[in-house]
Amino acid sequence: MVPNEVPPTGKDYREFLTALEGFVAGYFSALGIAAPVYCQGDFFGERTEAIHITEPNQLPDRFFEDLSHWLAIPRWDRWRIVLPAEGGDSVIYAFKVVRS
Repeated sequence: MVPNEVPPTGKDYREFLTALEGFVAGYFSALGIAAPVYCQGDFFGERTEAIHITEPNQLPDRFFEDLSHWLAIPRWDRWRIVLPAEGGDSVIYAFKVVRS
């Protein structure tokens, strides 16, 4: 969290989660495939959401970058998305993807 930043409320989180789920649904609908990911939906008082990959072979190469660009929308640019994976987690920020 940024110093002096007010922590998100449960309402803030629900708005973010609803928007993220809408983005994911629309993204994969436009590709004509069922979403190979799902949002975890747990709020721990910070601006983070986990997305789990269920079908890695159906994930488009640009998905992480497209999520990053979506996060760049001013309303969401202080949030991050974590994609846990056995080989190392990925963390997505506005215009930045970090893979461990």
